[in-house]
Amino acid sequence: MKLQPSQGGKEQTQDLCDVLVVDADPRTCETLRRGLDRTDITFRAARDVLQATLEMKRRPADLVVVNLQVNDNGGLNLLSQLRQAFPKTDAVALSKTPTPDVCLGAWRAGASDLLVAPMDAAAVRECLARVERSRRNRRQSVDRHQRLRSVCKQLNKARHEISQQVNLLCHDLVKAYQDLAHQLNTTQTSGEFARELGQEVEIEPLLRRTMEWILDRLGPVNAAVFLPDSEKNYTLGAYLNFDTNSDSVLMDVIGQTLVPLASQGNALLQIHTDQQSQDLFGQDAHLLLGRSWMACPAYFRNECLGVLVVFRGQDVPPEEAWAGIIESLCPVLAENIARAVRIYQRGLNTDSTEPHDDTQDEAGA
Repeated sequence: MKLQPSQGGKEQTQDLCDVLVVDADPRTCETLRRGLDRTDITFRAARDVLQATLEMKRRPADLVVVNLQVNDNGGLNLLSQLRQAFPKTDAVALSKTPTPDVCLGAWRAGASDLLVAPMDAAAVRECLARVERSRRNRRQSVDRHQRLRSVCKQLNKARHEISQQVNLLCHDLVKAYQDLAHQLNTTQTSGEFARELGQEVEIEPLLRRTMEWILDRLGPVNAAVFLPDSEKNYTLGAYLNFDTNSDSVLMDVIGQTLVPLASQGNALLQIHTDQQSQDLFGQDAHLLLGRSWMACPAYFRNECLGVLVVFRGQDVPPEEAWAGIIESLCPVLAENIARAVRIYQRGLNTDSTEPHDDTQDEAGA
């Protein structure tokens, strides 16, 4: 019988190619060989249990045919031992008295079939055919099992990949919705603050309305707006007092430390621990300790026109939602400050003797 490649691995397998016949009568092996008349099967003979054990250790056979009467009816014990030591080897019992008890004992010992002595050639061929079908079915079952394991591994890998892609997609969707909600909130807050300021064209009322809006929107809080002078030094423009008595000294420290640092960036500066304050300002941070700070620059056309500072004690720190509110109102505040300054400068030019070009002001607006 030709070797056939196993689909479950690299080794090659065949249904039946080596038969070991265990019988004291050497003619039994020759009878099997002639009865099958097959050149693709090798037959070996063993006269007793010891020789059969040595032959199996030397080269395990695909099939053992054991005469149950060998070594004074030691065939059943031999079948049991071989089945335990060589589970891949098939076994067929040979007996002159195929009684039900004998058949049951052979089956329990591990024999898959039983031949009756003297053997009939047709019975031998049918028995060997059944053994080959059984071996073929087992091999196919093993191959199928290995293929299924391989497919299951691939499916499991694909499931993990799809799960990761779904998780990433869900994360992206959540992030997109969060960004959209943030943009809507920012737009709404900016619109509300712009409507509150209205068409105010003077700095002082503009800052006062800003403080009133912050108090109404954020509740009890310390807030201040610092404005730059011609030398880019920041002075206090408006102040909302909630829980501090060190007004002048504290405002000077804020204007010299926190405000210049915030004006150098385009994003909200947040400080919530004393360690952060000391790391940023060193000895100048002594009056800033014990408070949580938010400082946001108000930029208009790449120029910082003011810095809004909001702070509270660390025992009652600013709420997380305040960051978005402060970032939303600062661009509106900067635009209105720029408009107020432009109108003020226009008034100065009108009072002077020099002619004023309105179109140039509008172009720079």
